[in-house]
Amino acid sequence: MQGRSDRGRLPGRHLVPPLHAGRARTHPAGAPDRRASRRGAALRDEPAAEPRPVAAAGARHCERRRARVKIVEQLGRTQLAFGAIGEASGDGLAVALSRGGAPKPYSHTDPNEDCVLAAHGACGWLVAAADGHWGARAAEIAAERLRDAHAPDWLDGPARSSDRWYQDLLHALVDVNDAILAAHDQEQQSRTTLAIALARPGEELLVAASVGDSHLFVATPEETHEVLANPRKFAALGAEKWTPSQIERAARFDVRPLGAIELLVAVTDGLSEEGIGVAEPIEAVRTAIAAARAGDASLRASTTARAVVDAALASHVAHQAGDNVSAAVAWLLR
Repeated sequence: MQGRSDRGRLPGRHLVPPLHAGRARTHPAGAPDRRASRRGAALRDEPAAEPRPVAAAGARHCERRRARVKIVEQLGRTQLAFGAIGEASGDGLAVALSRGGAPKPYSHTDPNEDCVLAAHGACGWLVAAADGHWGARAAEIAAERLRDAHAPDWLDGPARSSDRWYQDLLHALVDVNDAILAAHDQEQQSRTTLAIALARPGEELLVAASVGDSHLFVATPEETHEVLANPRKFAALGAEKWTPSQIERAARFDVRPLGAIELLVAVTDGLSEEGIGVAEPIEAVRTAIAAARAGDASLRASTTARAVVDAALASHVAHQAGDNVSAAVAWLLR
């Protein structure tokens, strides 16, 4: 997406605000554009984190077992045909990713610069979506760092307070940003959005963070909402060195009670791009969830992810203009 500022002065965390819905932010004209990775679709087993003392007083302890973190992921470099969708799913998780339904109407570096993953362990559920600019490598690094350096503790680690979870996500964004910058060279200086949602049922907490304009949705049996919507300014990881306090201003954070939330969805803005994506992204997500609820319960996550991407591709075809689009879904089994 085309050239715009990669920094923003955005509000910091919101601790336990009410759920809210809102129209998704469309990608304004002029965003930085969008290299390719080493992995495609995969259902991965990662070693569980070693149990440590529970840190949050009163938190319900998750079931400790020698479980393994389950991860499904898709990298854009593996999906280069227009209209094709790469998918992976299992254990209440699903991802779907496409180059798009039509060519991009703006200059770009790599054909498909998205990266998406979903994961769960004994104690948590995670979705993340990254939308690369000026190449796919930044999005790939973001997913790699989350998967390898942070997901095992987030999904199988001990309970902690809401403020501690906020700090964990804040410092994860600093870590991801540093890793992207360390990979830059004279020819490759890619950047990426990153949207993360983490459910911790044992603590009854939802923790979310977002840099840029990718989307996060949550659903209860009755309602679907977008969280951390509508950034006032675009920001991207990999633009410059950021301290934790600078990340606080560039990113949006949310820590709230999990309540009846049973579904997490992360989507890149190929769903919502103005003049390319659908007019009402949240309605596309609601429709996808409704279709999944009406079908086979064992396929709900994969049905949701596929339907969201299908809706985006249909819009691309109708507009004769496309964008990379990907979705990650975690349907909480609790």
